[in-house]
Amino acid sequence: MRNLTICIFFILPFLNLSAQEVRDFGLWGTISYGGDINDDIDFSIEQEVRMQQNASTPGVIFTSLGVDYRFSRPFQIGLNYRFILNDREPGIYGHRHRVMLDLQYREMYRQWTFAYRARGQSEIRTRNYSNEYGFSPTADIRNTVKTVYQLNRRFELYGSIDLRILWSDPREPGFRGVDRLRYRLGTDVLMVREKWIGIFIQHQRQMNITDPEVEFIIGLEYKFGSRRQLMES
Repeated sequence: MRNLTICIFFILPFLNLSAQEVRDFGLWGTISYGGDINDDIDFSIEQEVRMQQNASTPGVIFTSLGVDYRFSRPFQIGLNYRFILNDREPGIYGHRHRVMLDLQYREMYRQWTFAYRARGQSEIRTRNYSNEYGFSPTADIRNTVKTVYQLNRRFELYGSIDLRILWSDPREPGFRGVDRLRYRLGTDVLMVREKWIGIFIQHQRQMNITDPEVEFIIGLEYKFGSRRQLMES
């Protein structure tokens, strides 16, 4: 697992991603709560606002609900629902509904944690979207690799890579393949018991489309509760 993480971090930056780029700066703010139902099952609630257009406009606002089940020490499975408001034009937000199924593996070695998550997600677009495709769902597969280093009892540093593969989209019937790549570096700081703050920087780019968006993002997070999620949204 550790060798896989190292290979992905070093190989992905050399992929050919050339295209006419549309650049933007974003600011993301997140509040999340995680709690235990029992020893093997936990739940989470997350609220996030993503400012776009040079951090001047709330481009995406979403609320997520999730449940995770640990069926062995390194493996867990999760089911999540997300309601998304997506900026369509000034004052008008489209409604999206997304369901996500996760399979996560985690390995710990001294102060290090290495994790991989495979996520299958499907989404429909409803209010304020074109009726051309009705409620035809999209489907994506996301692969996330994350490495965490615990400096001490209060500070953690981490890096992650997220690769999204478009599986099906009625709006892009001729394409199936990688369409987005994210790199993230961040830190989490324990303020008081069960209360954390986090900050990260993220580079994100679309791929294999005309005029792909490339974003540099700064994120601020507040996490509380008895169970803190390992992987980001």
